[in-house]
Amino acid sequence: MTATDELTDNSPGEPSAPGSGSPRVVREVARRRKAARRKRRATSVVAALTVVFVVAVVVLGLVGWRATMRITGGQELKITDPAAPGYTAEAKPTDVQLLALTNSDGSLATMLMLSGGAGLAEPVAVPVSAGLVVWEFEDAGPATVRDLFSDAGVDVVALRLGVDLTFGIESSAVMPIADMEPLFRAMGPIDVELPDIVYSVDETGERTIHYPAGPMTLEPDQVAEFLSFTGDGEAELNRGLRIKPVWEKIIAAYRSNPDVIKTESEVSENVPLWGELAESKNKNIDVDKLVQLVPTKVIPLYTSPPVYLDQVDGDAIPAWISSYVPFPSAAFPGQRVVVNLLNGTTDNSVLQRVSPRIISSGGTIGMTGNASSFDVATTEVTYSNPAADERAQAMAAELGTTATKVELLPSGVDVQVTVGKDLL
Repeated sequence: MTATDELTDNSPGEPSAPGSGSPRVVREVARRRKAARRKRRATSVVAALTVVFVVAVVVLGLVGWRATMRITGGQELKITDPAAPGYTAEAKPTDVQLLALTNSDGSLATMLMLSGGAGLAEPVAVPVSAGLVVWEFEDAGPATVRDLFSDAGVDVVALRLGVDLTFGIESSAVMPIADMEPLFRAMGPIDVELPDIVYSVDETGERTIHYPAGPMTLEPDQVAEFLSFTGDGEAELNRGLRIKPVWEKIIAAYRSNPDVIKTESEVSENVPLWGELAESKNKNIDVDKLVQLVPTKVIPLYTSPPVYLDQVDGDAIPAWISSYVPFPSAAFPGQRVVVNLLNGTTDNSVLQRVSPRIISSGGTIGMTGNASSFDVATTEVTYSNPAADERAQAMAAELGTTATKVELLPSGVDVQVTVGKDLL
């Protein structure tokens, strides 16, 4: 079952039209996320009993591209040899989770989005400002993440962020930023260098300097405010560059001493990647590679005085996804078409090279494996439902071919791509 099948009544292989979905999508996705949380809690005992089995599977697992695949649970496949023609398996998406950090009054201070698993050697932490504006979706207008959190909660924030980022955020949790204070104290004073002045507006409406440009030292009790503060007129890109070095120091300290802070059960269950940051396989990796920023842009509103909104830079997102969310799921039904990606050559690395083009064209890889032959001369792109035509043609153009409509594709698949020797 694909993510699209799970959230819509469409028949398998029939995608929702891009941008479609009833006004109930937000409520339905939020409801399903809560149900998923309950299911995770209920199955924790069973998960513990299967640890030995999981370890055995990992030991026997394939490397490289095949490390992203897993056989669908409970489904009996005709071909079980990964090296045989016709073998297919369910592709496991990159996990994306959202940790919302709140002030003492319950308002949103800042957020940390985390990605890990399929396609990534290490988890990646992505700071997200409470002042970021998410754009229109269905009947909802633009809103800052801060206001959206206050009005609708973290699950809806995760959905709306996923709409703008063009990928699904699987789970989310809320954590008081005060819970991180033991970690801040363990870090001690932090030296930072601010490239620009950060302004605030006082009670009289006067613009004043909040943080001066140049070097400054943050004491432990100043870190939370520094992370959550958005300066008057401060662009999201500038703010991101200001806080990125601080998050790098926080995560470096957390990796060195993860027991210094207590993680509530909600965070452990719904944002396990936070814990995995401290359980990294490579302790020597440069921490600046583990903290990345979402590409954003400034949108001017031609008012008097002018107003500037920060939002996700849609043009830069496809390249960013290929590096940090290489196997994305969909945030809502119809956002991405489900692709069955097959290798029709003897080159085991070709699918990994081709997949970014599939993703950038609006696909999510639901199934992957081998074609019925390893001697396919020309790459083939096929689709069965007219709603998938536009994105199937976009994928085909990326791969140097044209898409063809067929009568039938495997259940749950919107587009099938068979890679041929022409792409070697």
